[in-house]
Amino acid sequence: MIVNIDGEPIWSPIKDNDLKFAVNTNWDLFQHVPDRARYYLRNNGHVAEGDRRQEARGRRPGTLPDSFTKLPAEDNWKDVKANLPGKRVAASADAEGVHQSSAGRS
Repeated sequence: MIVNIDGEPIWSPIKDNDLKFAVNTNWDLFQHVPDRARYYLRNNGHVAEGDRRQEARGRRPGTLPDSFTKLPAEDNWKDVKANLPGKRVAASADAEGVHQSSAGRS
């Protein structure tokens, strides 16, 4: 899977939540603020977790932070909330990985 980001991620806060989301990608990419090195990527009904944005290896998160259950009841988060906690992915999918492509890098 390739996640396209227009340059470096631009993180936007979510009201009354300790998650931020990247506004310059068409993927649901989140950063957990208390642990700035932890990223979450939603792809349809699956959630991948990674230690660094560049190496979100498609791992299944053990347990998502409670912050995901506290997303606002707005249309922006409807698809995310409908797919929590995320379906289990096949073991073979874990090895495929997630790759980032940032436009505008030199």
